[in-house]
Amino acid sequence: MSCFNSWDEYYEFFQGTILYPAFDVRGNFSDSGDIDRFYKMTTSLEESFAKFKAQCDGNRNGQYLQYVGTVATVRDMVALADALEPNTKQINYYGFS
Repeated sequence: MSCFNSWDEYYEFFQGTILYPAFDVRGNFSDSGDIDRFYKMTTSLEESFAKFKAQCDGNRNGQYLQYVGTVATVRDMVALADALEPNTKQINYYGFS
């Protein structure tokens, strides 16, 4: 899935949020300035994600978004595991999203 035509568009879209430039979460969170900057970026990021959803809906992915997310991913992984190893009840997975 891609909601942007280039990485430049992506970076421009998220400029000034916690995503870009990346906020160093290893900062000194006993410093009230770091805490204030973090919360200010968090609010900005929430607004950006709302705009991001609208960008993706209106761009070229709207009909596919219902199939993207944790539930859909887990369902797909279970279906693959059932097909590849039908008698195994556990899935060992290490990853991130």
